[in-house]
Amino acid sequence: MVGPIAAMESFVFKAFDFSGRATRAEFWWAFLGLGLLTCGALAMDVYTLISLDLADIGMSSLITPWLFLLTFIPYLSLRVRRLHDIGRSGLFLFLDVVPIIGPILTHIMLSMPSQPEENAWGQPPRHVMTRHTPRDAAPGSFAAEAKAQTAAPKPHNAFQSYAYLVNGEAEPTPDMIEQRRAEIRDYYRSRVLGQA
Repeated sequence: MVGPIAAMESFVFKAFDFSGRATRAEFWWAFLGLGLLTCGALAMDVYTLISLDLADIGMSSLITPWLFLLTFIPYLSLRVRRLHDIGRSGLFLFLDVVPIIGPILTHIMLSMPSQPEENAWGQPPRHVMTRHTPRDAAPGSFAAEAKAQTAAPKPHNAFQSYAYLVNGEAEPTPDMIEQRRAEIRDYYRSRVLGQA
């Protein structure tokens, strides 16, 4: 999951990147940071308006318009990348021009979960991808053992480690070698070639 610092770094350094994808956490942390900055800028502008004479106030003495100008393009690109992450085109941002219902629909789309697989705008970020173990793995196979180990954590047993050391030097049987080759072929087909 993306934290607040990584999200703000992405917001700044990918300011002009309208391709690619942005996760929900990346969007909402940047949204929160931008909201806090806007609140601070508004508070300073209100203080400026209260403390100075209106004749002395110019556009350069207010912070909020400058903040809007500086963050408009990065925020727009972040929203486009967020729409790409759910499999939608950035053109869906034109829904914002529809009064009342448009911005609500846009924010509902921005809140949708990421697509875990590759889409037209690229691979998902690393932390969105899920590990895949075949459901039909043969009992005793490497994939079945990996699935069993991820299902429930077991306490460490020192005797299992010792048994592995003692039996680790034993020659594998031809059946074990063939089973391992089949597992490697299945893994290659599913993970590298993307075949079912």
